[in-house]
Amino acid sequence: MKVLILYSDAPTPIGSNKAIRAAEDVKGLKIRALSGSPTEMLKALGGSPVLMPPGEIYTSMERNVIDGWMISWEACIGHRLEEVTKYFTTANMYQPALSFLMNLSVWEKLPPDIQKIIEEHSGAAGAEFFGKEFDHFNELGIATVGKMKDKEVIPLTSAQIERWTEICKPIWDRWVADMESKGLPGKEVLSEAQSLVVKYTKQYH
Repeated sequence: MKVLILYSDAPTPIGSNKAIRAAEDVKGLKIRALSGSPTEMLKALGGSPVLMPPGEIYTSMERNVIDGWMISWEACIGHRLEEVTKYFTTANMYQPALSFLMNLSVWEKLPPDIQKIIEEHSGAAGAEFFGKEFDHFNELGIATVGKMKDKEVIPLTSAQIERWTEICKPIWDRWVADMESKGLPGKEVLSEAQSLVVKYTKQYH
């Protein structure tokens, strides 16, 4: 594969029709999530993860097939989820890692001048572009929800953030152990990731 751009979306809230103010409030709720760590976090909190594409969340909320969802603020308003959601908990559950990749053989068949144009807008330039656009539309998303009547944005308290982190920490520990067992620097990567989150993550609440 030819790696063109590596980037990420913003931290995701939990949208629901039951107020989630504490870790215990997640118990028993069917919440749309991504596979992997987001699913494992929901299980640790006592929730029931439901895997589905973003386009199915609206009707699933409308028909009470699910109790809530985890997706970014920009995707929330992009899919009009605010119309079928009452509460928005700024739990900052995860940030999806995203990428633009191209089949290497296809890349190699492109004329050099076309490759140059693509590379000029890829790499760091592409990541910066998506970062700025995601920031803009995530800010627009939370501002839109914040102005709506009968909607509530719920910031987790510091004590609850510590509680959620404590509950989910074994997921990190398992990942580190798995990486270390393969001879990979799991501890160092996790430590660096946590440092970067503190330094660069914009909080939406």
